Amino acid sequence: MAKKRRKKQNTAPPQPRPRLEGMDRLTGHPSGTPAPRPRPEEQRPAAGQQRPAQTDRPAGAAAPGTARRKRRRGLFGRRKKEPARRSRGERLRAIATRKKRAERRFLMQAAALYLACAVVAAASFFPIARVEVRGLTHYPLADVLETFGVEPGENMFFCPSMWGARKLAKEYPYFEKVRITRTMPDTLVINVTETETVAAVGAAEGGYYLVDENARVLEYVTASGETPRVAGMSVKQAEIGKNLSSGADGRVNTLKTLLTALKDAGLLDKITGYCMVDLSDIYICYEGRVAVRLGTIESLEQKLHDMDELLTNNLSPSDIKKLDLTGLPVIRLIPSTQDEVDRIMQGEFSRASDTLPADGTGADS
Repeated sequence: MAKKRRKKQNTAPPQPRPRLEGMDRLTGHPSGTPAPRPRPEEQRPAAGQQRPAQTDRPAGAAAPGTARRKRRRGLFGRRKKEPARRSRGERLRAIATRKKRAERRFLMQAAALYLACAVVAAASFFPIARVEVRGLTHYPLADVLETFGVEPGENMFFCPSMWGARKLAKEYPYFEKVRITRTMPDTLVINVTETETVAAVGAAEGGYYLVDENARVLEYVTASGETPRVAGMSVKQAEIGKNLSSGADGRVNTLKTLLTALKDAGLLDKITGYCMVDLSDIYICYEGRVAVRLGTIESLEQKLHDMDELLTNNLSPSDIKKLDLTGLPVIRLIPSTQDEVDRIMQGEFSRASDTLPADGTGADS
């Protein structure tokens, strides 16, 4: 019984401690009401620490330090990856790259400064004392210099020399190439390469158009002079400085092909006449005394090669011949007269069979 009584006494609820007088005034709570326990975040900091500042935050917001950090977002709302920590090797490579870029910028700035100094020096010195023209034969020197437009006294490097060269090539058809050079300290040189006339094509209204090896019209004359004439061909209209326009009969294209082949073979300066009355029986005159029958322009390179070898090795300065190359590989070299050769080149024979008989006797038709 004594044990049970002692146990009941131990399980009895604890009696509140007697409160001292004035305790309610000190704690701010009425007597008999226990003081509320402080929350963890409101607990007093340890010695040496400062209490965190109280901030006003909306209801339901997480306390500072407990909210999840928001990741930065890039373009279109995509999350950006946090930059990874670079290794020591990567940092050294980045430093080396920056040094190279700085050196490159320095070199570019130095080059720009050097160029600026050179431009200033060139603009201050080198005035033109005289202008020379080399290779000029067809036009007066004064007209060429006036067209060129550069006068003595202008700066050698800043004068409009290239514009003047283009103007010369446009104004003067005989100028195939115009090149400007400078001879220090004060001479500007215009180097002209002129083309030559190789054929005279008849004009429909009379006279002749002189053309070069590319069938480009150089000038219009009333008489062909010593320029080889093209018999059996005339053009209605041609523009000086432009190539001959191709006609419906194909004679212009045939002439261009023939001139190109003769140029490649190195025979243009030895041809003194062309006969294109019949495009299936084309004639050329070699040195004014050999009427060469080419026929068509098929196998033209081979025909010209055989003609050059045969006439170079088997023709004396006084020989007058007719040469037939239409039956390759058979070549016929027939004696003739100057009058007959002239009549052939004037187109007075419509067919080659009239002038070159099969027996090779060279009799007139």
